Amino acid sequence: MGFFDKIFGGKAGGSEEAMKGWITYEGIDKGFLLSHPPEWSVKETDQGIEIYPSDAPRVMDPTLEREVADPRVVVKTGDIADSKQNSLKDLIRSRSGEYKGYKFVKHHSNSIPKAVHGVIYEFQYGSQDRPFSALSALAQSKKRFIDLTAFGTVQSFDRNRSVIEGIVFNFRVL
Repeated sequence: MGFFDKIFGGKAGGSEEAMKGWITYEGIDKGFLLSHPPEWSVKETDQGIEIYPSDAPRVMDPTLEREVADPRVVVKTGDIADSKQNSLKDLIRSRSGEYKGYKFVKHHSNSIPKAVHGVIYEFQYGSQDRPFSALSALAQSKKRFIDLTAFGTVQSFDRNRSVIEGIVFNFRVL
């Protein structure tokens, strides 16, 4: 348990009962494992995967400036040049410039199973009249980083919070 975990508390997570029947996605070549509800679709991308409810409405994301599923989970992976350096700090710092209207909301954990470095935290972005919420698990293994982030309009995010937390808090590095 890390320092912030002692101060703010450890991870929440989906209960085993609530996650019963979920599908496990093993991105062995990408270095991660996660579970999602069976009615959520998985779309593979060049950098990882995107998962979203099959019937999810489409909304305009202010950062991407294109329509996306609401809510959605995006997992991106990449190689790390120096495995001894914590590359997650730089990624977190860069988010304030990457996401329009970025605002840190809450720290959840400083650990992710089998990760050399890991953090789970919540942030918001977008305009005040159309804010988006995000819950992000950033993990670094010896050779790669994994960025799992769940996004949604505030209303959709709050309505789907238990599912989103189940996906994010039960994410694993292989």
